[in-house]
Amino acid sequence: MASQSAEVRADIEREKKRWHEAWLMVRNRHPQWIRHWLTTIEDQSEREDWRHRLNTLRQKG
Repeated sequence: MASQSAEVRADIEREKKRWHEAWLMVRNRHPQWIRHWLTTIEDQSEREDWRHRLNTLRQKG
């Protein structure tokens, strides 16, 4: 990872942070709260990204 550009490393760190946030939500929040939270995200691609992460973690759970 040290040989990669700062931009690539930042993208990797951002991805790790998002997966961790999704894991915490699946672990600590009720499904109804998560559904409501998803509806507050205006950007469709952003909402689908979070939905994918949350569903992936829930299925592995």
